Amino acid sequence: MCSSDLPTDAAPATRRRSEETRELIVAAATECLRHRRVRDLRVEEVMEAAGPGLSRTLFYRHFDDLVALVVDIASPAFDQLFGEDNVVKSSARTLDEALRASFGVIVSVFVQHGPMIRAAVDAATFSDVAERAVRSYFEKGFDLAARVLRDLGVSEPEETGRALVHMDVAYLIDTFGGEPRIPAEMAVDTLARIWGARCSVLATGD
Repeated sequence: MCSSDLPTDAAPATRRRSEETRELIVAAATECLRHRRVRDLRVEEVMEAAGPGLSRTLFYRHFDDLVALVVDIASPAFDQLFGEDNVVKSSARTLDEALRASFGVIVSVFVQHGPMIRAAVDAATFSDVAERAVRSYFEKGFDLAARVLRDLGVSEPEETGRALVHMDVAYLIDTFGGEPRIPAEMAVDTLARIWGARCSVLATGD
């Protein structure tokens, strides 16, 4: 059959099936990563969890390997974590209000994508591709944190920002990288209080 003889809706239908398959693979991988570390996970396990009739071959039509899947899916989450929406807004009435708004965004990202973020950070320990991707996102986070701290009058904002970002990510991975340990609101409150206390002390020099 010549290509011109194909039904006009064949290509869109094929794309839809491909997108649906990709979504099933991503959902299955996310669920598997709630309970397994990426280093220990196999493509066969992901495809078995994705549904009957889905093979390794289908996986490799969408992703080069599990690390590629993790980096691809985690990248939008990192964009949200370290995006402009998380700048402490000067329009907020109080520092506490501004911090809670910012951490509300950050924690919601971890609630939704925590297993993938944890997997990306894990993969960075053994994959150069993942290490480069994660490092680039962390650098954006360090820059964002330094800018916020500088605006708040905190001394040595660059190093303080690096320390606080590392603390935030480690805490949130531990809390939401698998099954959530605590409610999201408690995590927001915890981080806002820590940042608020640190900023107050470091800004006054006490």
